[in-house]
Amino acid sequence: MDKNIESILIKMPQDLENTLRSLPDTIINNAEEFRFRIGQPISIISKNEEFHISYAVTYEMLNNLINRMLNYSYYAYEAELANGYITIEGGTEQVYVVRWFLTKVM
Repeated sequence: MDKNIESILIKMPQDLENTLRSLPDTIINNAEEFRFRIGQPISIISKNEEFHISYAVTYEMLNNLINRMLNYSYYAYEAELANGYITIEGGTEQVYVVRWFLTKVM
């Protein structure tokens, strides 16, 4: 597994981390964006395709994940947070976007 993806996966809840690690390498190593919607499946954009993971995204889970992704430093990501995403640099060529929706999608 790509070491840059590893740095993202270790911030996930353990059960979600295990689920993502079980995905084929072609999906997870080419992931460009992770989308979290409360009450909806997680979406992964990989090679211009969207894949869905059945996982119960709750407000608490999402709040904890955001805190961990930001290393509890909201100020450093203030502009991105206002737009609903965090960009995570992954080496010299890869950029990962973690996008979330705090309101439940009906």
